[in-house]
Amino acid sequence: MSEQAHFSVIIPTRDRPRLLPQCVASALAATCDGDEVIVIDDGSQIPPASLLRQFEGSRLRIISGEGKGAAHARNIGIKRSHGDIVMFLDDDDEMLPGYRNHVSALVKDVVPRPLFGYSSVYKAGDADRASAQLPEGYFHNNYPFTSLLNAFSMGFWAHRTVFENLGLIDETLVTNEDTEFLLRLLASDYIGWYSGVPGVRVGRADAKADLASLTHRTPAATRAEAFSAILATHSELIGTLDGGQRYFRQRIVKYLARAGRLQDALTTAERRPGDMMLAIGEFVSGRVRSRR
Repeated sequence: MSEQAHFSVIIPTRDRPRLLPQCVASALAATCDGDEVIVIDDGSQIPPASLLRQFEGSRLRIISGEGKGAAHARNIGIKRSHGDIVMFLDDDDEMLPGYRNHVSALVKDVVPRPLFGYSSVYKAGDADRASAQLPEGYFHNNYPFTSLLNAFSMGFWAHRTVFENLGLIDETLVTNEDTEFLLRLLASDYIGWYSGVPGVRVGRADAKADLASLTHRTPAATRAEAFSAILATHSELIGTLDGGQRYFRQRIVKYLARAGRLQDALTTAERRPGDMMLAIGEFVSGRVRSRR
C-alpha cells in the first residue's frame, strides 16, 4: 500500500448525549484530511445531529441506523464508508492522538503487511498506565484465548477488504458480535497486529451520566444464548485455541446461572467441580441481586 491510506472511524451511538460530543471531537482531532468520522444513530431519543452542531462543515457524517442494534449500525457504517481502513470507536470512549498515524505506518511499512489489528487501551481512572493484553507484534493463534479476546472497543481496525471477504458483523447476535468476528479473523489467512501504542481511552469516568453499556443492559439469558450460538458456529476452531472451550463453557454456565437456570448451568458444567461452583455462586448472587 504505497499511497497514504484514508480512514473511516465508525461510531454507533444510542442515548449518550453527554459523552458523544467528546467522542466525536477526539476522533476528528486524531484523524487527518481525507479521513471521515461517521456517527450511526441507533435510535437515540435526542438526535445526534442536535448534539454535534459545533462540528458542522467538518469531516463528520451522521446517518440513521434505524434502531436495530450496534451490529446493524456498524454494518451501515461499513457499507456507507469510503476509507481504506475502517476503525470502530464506542460512543463513551475517546480516540487517542497518534493512533491513526501508527496504524497508517503499520499498513504501509510492515512486511508481511497486517490487515487488521487491536491495541492496548487506557481505562477510565487509570490515565498513566495502558492496559495491554499482548506484546507488540503479530497476532498469533497460539496465545491463550483470553489474551486474544479483544473487543471492537480496543482500538479495532481492519482494511475494508477484510469485510468484503469475511462478511459483515453478525446482526443475529445481540451481544458479543465482536467475539464472533474475531473468531472469523483467526480462522482466516489475514495477518493481524497488536499495538502496544494505546489507541483508545475506554469507559470514561462520567459514563454513568448516559445510557448504560449494552453489556450491562442485556439479560443474562440472552448473553448465554449468544455464547452458545458462537460456540456452535465455531466449535472446531475454538477447540484448537488455548483455553477456548473452557472460556465459552464457563461463560455459558455463568449466564445461565445468573438467569436462574441452575439446572441448565449444572448440565453445561458437566460435573467439573470448578464450573459447578461457578454455577451455584452465580445463581445465588443473581437471586440476591433480584431481591434488591
